[in-house]
Amino acid sequence: MLKVEDVELFVPIIHDGHWWCYAVKIPSLQMFALYSFGHKRKERQKIDNVIAHNLALLFGYLLNCSEDNKPSLEVQQLHTPIQPNKFDCGVIVLKILELWDDIEKYERNTMPTYTTEELQQVREQYVCQWILDVDNVRRNQVLQDLGIL
Repeated sequence: MLKVEDVELFVPIIHDGHWWCYAVKIPSLQMFALYSFGHKRKERQKIDNVIAHNLALLFGYLLNCSEDNKPSLEVQQLHTPIQPNKFDCGVIVLKILELWDDIEKYERNTMPTYTTEELQQVREQYVCQWILDVDNVRRNQVLQDLGIL
């Protein structure tokens, strides 16, 4: 059974061709930036602040908070591995959605470090999962086009 202390909200973002993700632990309203290009980017800090402000408004409405008791979120930067190339940010965000739990179990990181070759394998696994998913209405058509059916 899902416990409220385990609930997290993930907010994938794409800006200027780059994907990253925010995670919010619902009970404590702790907010984390999971960013694979490094954290020293001024433009991204502005985006962090806007996203935190908007999420605080959302949680204020959802929790029915009074004007003087609205939640405040501050983006915390975590040790996240830097992506090995300029094109796998989307794949890394998908892995964040799958694996992230805020526990530093990968050499002071909350996520494993991937090589370009490993990310290619991850990408291939995702494509296979999506094609073979029983809810994929185009599954048989794709398999037939590939000569598998």
